[in-house]
Amino acid sequence: MKLFEESWEVCNKVGGIYTVLSTKAKYLVEKYGKDYFLIGPFVKNNIEYVEEPLPSFLEKVYTDLSNMGIKVHYGYWNIDGKPQVILVDFYDFFKKEINYWKYKYWEWYRIDSLGSDYTYDEPFSWSVAVGILLEELDKVFPEKKVLHAHEWLSGGTILYLKAKGLGYRTIFTIHGTVLGRSLSSRNIDVIETLNKINPDQEAYSMRVHYKHQMEKNAVKHSDIFTTVSPILAKESEVFLGKSPDRIIYNAILSKDRDIYKDYLFARRWLEEFVVWYFFPYYYIDLKNTFFMYTIGRYEYYNKGLDLVIKIAKRLNEENIGKNIIFFIFVPTGVTGIYRNVIRLYSSYRLLKEILEKEKTEIVGSILREDYSKIRKIFEEVLPKISKGNKPDIITHELFDKNDLIYNELQKAGLDNEESDRVKIIYAPVYIGQDIIFDLPKEKILPGFDLGIFLSRYEPFGYTALESLYYGVPIVLSNRTGFALSLDYYNLKSDYICLVDVKNIDNEEEKIIEFIRNLSSLDPARILDIRKELYNISKFYDWSSRILDYISLYES
Repeated sequence: MKLFEESWEVCNKVGGIYTVLSTKAKYLVEKYGKDYFLIGPFVKNNIEYVEEPLPSFLEKVYTDLSNMGIKVHYGYWNIDGKPQVILVDFYDFFKKEINYWKYKYWEWYRIDSLGSDYTYDEPFSWSVAVGILLEELDKVFPEKKVLHAHEWLSGGTILYLKAKGLGYRTIFTIHGTVLGRSLSSRNIDVIETLNKINPDQEAYSMRVHYKHQMEKNAVKHSDIFTTVSPILAKESEVFLGKSPDRIIYNAILSKDRDIYKDYLFARRWLEEFVVWYFFPYYYIDLKNTFFMYTIGRYEYYNKGLDLVIKIAKRLNEENIGKNIIFFIFVPTGVTGIYRNVIRLYSSYRLLKEILEKEKTEIVGSILREDYSKIRKIFEEVLPKISKGNKPDIITHELFDKNDLIYNELQKAGLDNEESDRVKIIYAPVYIGQDIIFDLPKEKILPGFDLGIFLSRYEPFGYTALESLYYGVPIVLSNRTGFALSLDYYNLKSDYICLVDVKNIDNEEEKIIEFIRNLSSLDPARILDIRKELYNISKFYDWSSRILDYISLYES
């Protein structure tokens, strides 16, 4: 059997599907070896992808597809298991063939993509190109073949295979619905709306009908349809006209971890960040500081970012007895690091290098009560520190000058005044892919005291699960598939604070008290809590969960 798994997020981080694929690949490689292929879009200068020479089975395929404007790249994804990947460069094909294939999908499936935008046309063209690739591979591999495709962006491939009558067994997994995301992004309650609208008409009114129709057809024509939570199963039944054949919760690649060691390393990184970011303006007592974070895609209402800001504003008005540093990790378009931020960072790095190099002489000077050496260092470094009146609340220059998160933080009075109890660091970049956030998230997030996730629309919710894996307590929306799974498996902790985001005004006090109590615990108790939460996360390990997918592949 040859197993092909297709997603727009193979070697291409966008959201949670990237986590699904990158964490379970190791176990599929162990099971299927070189019979397992991941397929994604080719992205230039991709640090996660290692190119290798084309294997013999791809050489003729490469030539035939190149003549059509489709170029295939072969290599491996540099993650656990090092799965082999085929990445498809489809842009020449896209330019030449887009209108023809939009017509064919209208002819085959009545998908109305007239007037569709780039957010549809780009992944649609890619999915057709992948379908053509698999058509060629069908001639190479006579054995059983399975395609597991994720989300509507890959739906065009399933529909291509079906239209061509190719002998692939197809599995289609959705991690959210087009209509659900669109409704929630307009701050419309998806659960309350389920039985009050005509889904197809609503998709037209919101101009997402072409994506919705692609998704609905992929659900209809796939051999097996799966979702990642009961919430999404109900949504699929109403919006897509079909209940899933299976519900398979997501999982993670769980490793044995030294909770305390990981915490200390990450905490030092966070405290060092505060030193160079804030100390040029004012002093913060790091021993009396509570670190919070939220992380996720830039979906302002879906991810409940307005509610997160509301809680931050409330904390700024309260006095929990601690300084609060709140990191908001939500990637969006940036032009670069703020000039002032990079100056502070560079000056700090320079100062560290000088102190490390000269530390013996500096200590000797202090013992002699000769401070000329220290004065010289100050004279060399301090002029390079150019700063404004207060620390910026954002680390990078944004493409969008009307960025909603930034504007709402300012409206909430969260602007890093020295008197503010809550200090904000809005980091609009992916952790580990930036100069100042230069470590992977597993090296940074364990240092936090709390993760806060108030999504209105979150069919699963990896970010909260990962927080538990790092041993970090969470405030979690009850609207997430992950929250439902905790209840389903009877996994409980006093340090998982579930809140009803529909009634957030009534839940504010509960959240504030949870944070107040958490911030007052002694270090020994905190370490026990971190171990407890980490142990809960191990329940969601792919080593056992992967069997659910393997049973589908081999059925």
